[in-house]
Amino acid sequence: MKLLSNVIKALIRFVFIIIKRNEATKKYVLTHVLKDEIVFFVEHDYYSHYLHIEKSCELAKKYIKSEGVLIDVGGADGTTAKIFSSYFPNTQIIIFEPLRENNVQLRTLCRSFSQWLIIPKAVGAKKDRKTIHKAERITSSSLFPLHSGNDNNTFNNALKEVSVETIDVTTLDIECAAFPNVALLKLDVQGYELKVLQGAIETLRKTSVIVLEMNNHNGYVGAPKYYQVDNFLRSHNFSLFDIFPSIKINNRLMEWDCVYLRNDYL
Repeated sequence: MKLLSNVIKALIRFVFIIIKRNEATKKYVLTHVLKDEIVFFVEHDYYSHYLHIEKSCELAKKYIKSEGVLIDVGGADGTTAKIFSSYFPNTQIIIFEPLRENNVQLRTLCRSFSQWLIIPKAVGAKKDRKTIHKAERITSSSLFPLHSGNDNNTFNNALKEVSVETIDVTTLDIECAAFPNVALLKLDVQGYELKVLQGAIETLRKTSVIVLEMNNHNGYVGAPKYYQVDNFLRSHNFSLFDIFPSIKINNRLMEWDCVYLRNDYL
């Protein structure tokens, strides 16, 4: 193994000697090959490791003086809740997740995370019973109808509807009235973010950091666009702090994650 490692290192050194002596080769490698590889890595790997969740946790730790609960709307399989627990091991985490199969996973995980409170409901602007459209990629399921009319097969498959499920919908103001402080609010509800925020007016008054997904496509029929969500948050004392691109199609940004910080901390 050591011999193989030394051979590889020698080959790399040889290649770079050639590159350094040939301006045309050096220019091509630096401006095309490495650039393409770096762009591919950033778009397909770097942004796929929940950096937006980690950044929001770091902000909460930095700016919040009195620790409050963490709210995970769209808890899915518990991945983000586990990250929250790693940053805030003694903080209660409220997880909203309406889909039955995801709740099975969450209930299993909950045995190892005593600070989790799982509420098997969706969150919206008012208390209701609604139909959720389950997608081929379960994390793309939405309370809005799905539309997969796009020229990207991967995106189409992810938004392909496979079934529907009738679920209960509640509001953050109903469920979180007893909590005096919300350190971090995370929304991942596939286009339904504005509805969730409209049912959280009182909750937003005591929230410090928000991390949520934005979209710039028509995959969720009737869903508001990113600028409508941004306008709402700005009108409720929050400012955009950071952006984390997630999905691009034909070089066009389709979905991204945003971190918003309460204006009091800016």
